Amino acid sequence: MSEIDPELDATWRAASREQPPAALDDAIRAAARREVGERPGGLRGAPRWLPFAVAATVAAIAVGIVQMTPPEQVTPAAIPAAPHTASDSACCKATAATEKAGAD
Repeated sequence: MSEIDPELDATWRAASREQPPAALDDAIRAAARREVGERPGGLRGAPRWLPFAVAATVAAIAVGIVQMTPPEQVTPAAIPAAPHTASDSACCKATAATEKAGAD
């Protein structure tokens, strides 16, 4: 490994202003833009049937997953009723009182 003199390195960097000509940079950028613009691909080149193929693939995968799932996990078990709380009872009583007052 070679040792670099920090003072010499700083002097070299300060004096070195090597840059390619602006015309060369512009030519490279223009060539890159032409290549990107002329290249076929992306969604513009996609066939018309591609969305249908994607939808059919997703449907086939969904059917496969459903077929592989055991019936116990597909059919929901009976859900027990939630116990009533004090706030639920107060709410029901207030609603019933309001309905009774409105009916009179």
